[in-house]
Amino acid sequence: MVITKYLLILLGLLFLTGNGSYSEPSKTEPVATNAWAEAYADKMEECLQEDPESTFELIYVDDDDIPELAAGRQGFYVSVFSYGPQGITTIVDQCVYGAMGIAGYEYSPRDNVMRLRDADYAGAIIWLDYWMIGEDKEREEIYDKVLCCSFYNGIYEMVDGVEFNEDVLYYFYGEELITPEEYDSYLIDGDYRYIELGKSYEEIMDELNEKTKNTLK
Repeated sequence: MVITKYLLILLGLLFLTGNGSYSEPSKTEPVATNAWAEAYADKMEECLQEDPESTFELIYVDDDDIPELAAGRQGFYVSVFSYGPQGITTIVDQCVYGAMGIAGYEYSPRDNVMRLRDADYAGAIIWLDYWMIGEDKEREEIYDKVLCCSFYNGIYEMVDGVEFNEDVLYYFYGEELITPEEYDSYLIDGDYRYIELGKSYEEIMDELNEKTKNTLK
C-alpha cells in the first residue's frame, strides 16, 4: 500500500509538470496587451477616411514603451496621438506647416519634449514654445508663456519704458522683457528632429505586428 501511495504521488507530479522535473512558473513575466496597437490601427483607418493621402510614422516622445502615432500629410499638416489608460489622446491636432512661418514640428526622442518654432518677418521675430506629454497622456505646456527673440519692435509697443533699437536683438518671456542669459536659461537641450511622415497604413501595421508579436487586422 505504501508503494502504491508513492507511485500515485509520482504520477500526479508527472501529469502536472509534463516531465520528471519541476519548474516554478514565472511570476514576473509581463502580461502582453495589444490594446494600444489596435487603437492606433483604428485611428489610421479614421485618418484615411478623412484624408486618403494620409501617411504615418511611429515616434517616441516620452520614455515609455508605447510609441506615439504621427499622422497627416507631409508639408501640409501633422497630428500626433498618444495612448494611455483612457485610450487615445491627441497631442497635436492637425497643425499646419507654413502658417506663421512654421517649418515643422520637432521632438527629442524619449526626452518628453516637443518644440515649436516659428519665424515672422523673414526671421526678424522667432517664437519658441515647448510641450510635453503629461501623466494623463494629454499635452501640457512646459512654460506658461511663449519665448521670443526679436529685432522688430512693432508688436511690443505695449512694453512700457523701453525704447527699442532695431539693431538690437531683444528677448521676451511672454510680454516681459528679459536678458539674453534669462532667455538661454529657458532653452531645453535635446536631440531634436522634425516629425517626418511618409509610411503607409500597411507599413505601420507591419511595425505594430512586430512590436506586439501578434497579427492585427
